[in-house]
This record gives sequence, structure tokens and C-alpha cells, in this order.
Amino acid sequence: MTDQLPYVKRDTDRNGKVRLYFRSKGMPLVSLPSPEGSPAFVKKYASCIARRNAQNKSAEATQTAANASRVTVHDLVLRYYQSSNFKMLKASTKRTYRCTIDQFCEEHGHRYVDEVSAPALDAIVSRMSHKPAAANKLIKRLRTLMNFAVKLGTLAHNPATVLDFFPTGTIHTWTANELASFKSSWPKGSRPRLAFMLHLYTGQRRSDVVNMRWSDIQDGSLHLIQEKTGTELLIPLHPTLLAELKVCRGSGDPHRTIVATARGKAFTANGYGNWFRRVCKQAGLPKRCTSHGLRKAAATALAEAGCSSHEIMAITGHKSLADVELYTRAVNQKRMAKIAIDKLVSQSSDTPDQETLSHDNDNYTITDTYGDDGGPGGTRTPNQAVMSRRL
Repeated sequence: MTDQLPYVKRDTDRNGKVRLYFRSKGMPLVSLPSPEGSPAFVKKYASCIARRNAQNKSAEATQTAANASRVTVHDLVLRYYQSSNFKMLKASTKRTYRCTIDQFCEEHGHRYVDEVSAPALDAIVSRMSHKPAAANKLIKRLRTLMNFAVKLGTLAHNPATVLDFFPTGTIHTWTANELASFKSSWPKGSRPRLAFMLHLYTGQRRSDVVNMRWSDIQDGSLHLIQEKTGTELLIPLHPTLLAELKVCRGSGDPHRTIVATARGKAFTANGYGNWFRRVCKQAGLPKRCTSHGLRKAAATALAEAGCSSHEIMAITGHKSLADVELYTRAVNQKRMAKIAIDKLVSQSSDTPDQETLSHDNDNYTITDTYGDDGGPGGTRTPNQAVMSRRL
């Protein structure tokens, strides 16, 4: 029975005498009387056990007190939802934030915030690599939460800032052919064509187009407050859009939404998205053609018209100058590249139509006239020197 006593260590010295000790982690080594099971042994052993239990209870109490002052991820989320940071967001943005944050909290809400590290977050996000868009949303919300934790003093720095975003596909910008195809499929005065024109000539998101009312049109301009950002805009109406609005207005309620359902009710943002996707399909357009792609097409058209980034922002309502500069940068690159080549051509002494090539080894001259498909590689040549000159 005594062999089964825990924490008893037995050492045999060189004389064959067994020495007994009480050994437990966090306590000094205590000598026990011999032999095992004697009254003196039992008394001393019981005393050691009592001291060990008391020490463990004290350690547990200390840890409990320490944990009471620590913040779990679940506690942090609740505090964030009650903060002014969250309450100032638009209702639609709150729903989007909650969807991502609540899913994360369901799995990791029990963890302590002060234990959150960049490697741990990276491991969590990496498991979502097959869904890059969702992973990027989570990274954004983790940065939001950890910034809030820094604000509360729970963390010294934000561990989510070092997380790398996953590459995702870009939203397709409608081509000239796709724009023409949609307009030819839906006649003037139709709801699809009106919605199309509102996107293309105001550059707004679907959440703003569904809220546009006839009463928002005054003195040839459209007044709106963007749903997502709260930005207030006054956009002069393009003549083409103004003509379409005159065809569609009729004598309806001025407070009715400009683009309404078949029953004359206001669209929800999601309902509108589904409807617009259907009318694009009916026009024979691919799935890549979306309402947000029209917003990009509008920004691109403004850039091609020579508008500055700030002028484009005055229409689209973008908050970030960097976002808008993507459009102007791409357009300017094409324009500057054309100017550069035109300058090169104007300074060149070579004639693009004819070129006389001499062949020392063949002792004859070949004159090539480039046709519509002429140019480098258009005709086989006898040697490398001729090819080099062509290039």
C-alpha cells in the first residue's frame, strides 16, 4: 500500500539504508521518517500533503484573480459593439462587420486577448486561403478589433497589421461593346435602361441607386447622401441621363424611388442586385458584368475625358485618392505611351512603308512593302542581319 503513495521518493544509500523524501513540484525536498507506514511517517506525510494542497489553492486563487482582470475575445467584441467606433457605422456596414466578427468569436471567443499573436492569427487566416475574399474580410475586421484592444490598453500593439492580404480577382470594368450591347437590348423608357444610365452617368453603388428618388432631382442636378460613407454629393445630370429621366418620369409620386420594382415598390440592395443580374443575362452579357462594374466604367470614362482624380472623386464619392488614381493612372499611361510613340515616329528618318535591304552574301537587294499585316516577322528573311534591322 505504501508503494502507491504519491510524491514519496526512495533513495538507498551505500550502506543499504532506505531514505524517504516527500517530493512535489514547487516545494522543497522534505525528509520523511522511516519506516514507511509508521505513525511518525504518516503524520509527516499528511503534513506535507496539507501544505501542498494549500500552496496549490493559493496559486489557483492568484491565477483566478489575474484572469479576472484579463479580457477574452468575446468580452472585447461585446465592448466593441457598445463603442462609438461601431455605433457610428451605417446599418449595412454594421451587419457586414457582425457577420465576420461573430463567426470568428464563435470559434475563438474564449481565448484571452493578451495571448493573441501574429503567428496565431496568421494560422487562422491561412486556413481560409481557399476563400481569399472572406479571408481578406477577416483580416480587416481583426485589425479593427485589435486596434480597439490597443485603445483599451489590453494590447501594446496590433498583431493583425502584419497579416498579408490574399490576391483576389478584380471587378470587371464594362467594355465599350458590353455597354453598347446592353443599350441595344433595352429600349428607352425601360427600367433596366434607366438603372443602367444612373450607374453609368453618376458612378454610384447599387446601395445608392436604389435610394435615389425623383424628389432628389432639382435644377438639373441629383442630390444624394451615400449609404456606405455618408458622403453628400450634388451631381449635375449628364444630358443623356436627363433625357432618359424625362422619358421615364411620368406623373408619379415625387418621393417614389427612381428605379422601383414591377409593383412600384422600392428595391432592397440585395433584391436590386439579383434583378440587375437577371437583366444583364437577358441582354446576353457575361456574369462578369455587374452594377459595380458600371461604377468602374463611369470612373474610367471620366479619366479618359481628362478629369483629375479630385474631379472624379467629386462624382463617385470615393474617400481614398489612391483608389481613384488607379483609373487615371491606367488612362494616363495609355495616353502618354501613344504620345511617346508618336514623337518617336515623327523624329525617325526611316520610312515605314518601304525598306531597301542589302545582302552582302547574296549580292542582291530586296525591297519589302509592308501590307496591313506587315512589320517585324511579316516575311521570312534570308539571314539574321535582315531580321535585326526589321526589329
